[in-house]
Amino acid sequence: MPKTKDAMNLPKRKFKIMNLVWTIIMVAGLFISIDVTNTHISVLFQNWDQFADIFVQMSHPDWGYMSVIWPKLIETIKMAVLGTVLGSVIAFIYSLLIARNIVKNKAVTGVLRFIMNIIRTIPDLLLGAIFVAIVGIGPVAGVMALAVFTFGVVVKLFYEAIETIDPGPIEALTAVGANKLQIIHQAVLHMVYMHLKSMSEHQQSLVISVPVVLV
Repeated sequence: MPKTKDAMNLPKRKFKIMNLVWTIIMVAGLFISIDVTNTHISVLFQNWDQFADIFVQMSHPDWGYMSVIWPKLIETIKMAVLGTVLGSVIAFIYSLLIARNIVKNKAVTGVLRFIMNIIRTIPDLLLGAIFVAIVGIGPVAGVMALAVFTFGVVVKLFYEAIETIDPGPIEALTAVGANKLQIIHQAVLHMVYMHLKSMSEHQQSLVISVPVVLV
């Protein structure tokens, strides 16, 4: 019986002084940042009346503008869908090239990941400005900007999902002489399809608000 009790007791983690040091540094940094930026929650409550006025105005919209808003609303949804689909398809193809369980050449994956990281740093407004300069103002520029923006967001999620799949099916198909396309179709796609679908749907719900700013 004593042995059973000993087995049930979990080992205690040793106290590390560096954990305490980093905690103090982070808390101190938080308070210093609040002081430097003059960010105080009290300001929010001081201007609460303005928030209440805006909320009241938003809760009583003028429906007479619906004839003007409705076509633009449909256009916004179309842009979000097209941008998400294009970006997700390109991101899936690109993620296969940077997943190290698919492409074994570290030099190739390293260069492609570096390019991916650069694309991920470009904000959506700058993408919109770039494509407006290329194709002009309109939905086309918005769709292209959303496609690149979507690519930058989901490509990292895609290749990480691919790298975490069970290597067993890939090894089995490789052992029987399957080529890369057969491995991707028969093993990789079947295991990551639901992950890719949910990530793409989540991204689409996020980018619906972006065309309003871009166009």
